[in-house]
Amino acid sequence: MKKYKFGNCIPEAIKIYNRLKRQGNNPIFVEGWVEVNYNDLDIEREFLELYYPEILKQTENNLEFDDYIRVIPHTWITCDGKIIDKTINQFDKFGGIVRYYEKMRYIPKIKINADDIMNWFDDRDYIIKRNRFIRYPEKN
Repeated sequence: MKKYKFGNCIPEAIKIYNRLKRQGNNPIFVEGWVEVNYNDLDIEREFLELYYPEILKQTENNLEFDDYIRVIPHTWITCDGKIIDKTINQFDKFGGIVRYYEKMRYIPKIKINADDIMNWFDDRDYIIKRNRFIRYPEKN
């Protein structure tokens, strides 16, 4: 099995997205974070603001507080209510993925190609749906 590195998630998500679209499915890009079992990560403020503002407040009031959830930014695909994440093994060195947390979903209005990786999308080229719910890892 191929080993993926941080940053591979977007190009691989585009490949999966295009394949699923060709098959007549309705995939969606999801941007968010994955929780990992690795203690040597800094606080992800935006994540805590969205999901756990009470924990963020504790970290601001107590500089020695370290009981926060460790997350890493990530992009994946959902289709028919399932998470499709080919690059899941990039997180093995961090103890694996414990949980997926969504920030927003991108539903492209245009055909996606490799050039879009560099610029992601122009604001006119996708619909954003902001979500706040937790998804647990699923087998692909």
